[in-house]
Amino acid sequence: MRFDIITIFPELFGPYLNESLLKRACEKKIVQFNIHNIRGFTEDLHKKVDDHPYGGGPGMVFMVKPLAHAIEALPKKEKNLMVLLSASGTQFDARMAA
Repeated sequence: MRFDIITIFPELFGPYLNESLLKRACEKKIVQFNIHNIRGFTEDLHKKVDDHPYGGGPGMVFMVKPLAHAIEALPKKEKNLMVLLSASGTQFDARMAA
């Protein structure tokens, strides 16, 4: 099973993937993790991946182009499953977990 993770913090995944069950699964070639730095898919000199929200307001949002380029660069297979994490939706809490 192959997992491709697109992130702006690739260095955070090493400690988790190189320990315990995940490390053993990788060594036995049960799973494969590929970490992709989204900054490698930008088109500007400063490797910028976020911008101010359209219409103003606080915070920053991801730019679509680098994310789209990163997704398009992933290997194409017949039965891909893509999971996109987002801040929208229902908050997962203890009541939902029960």
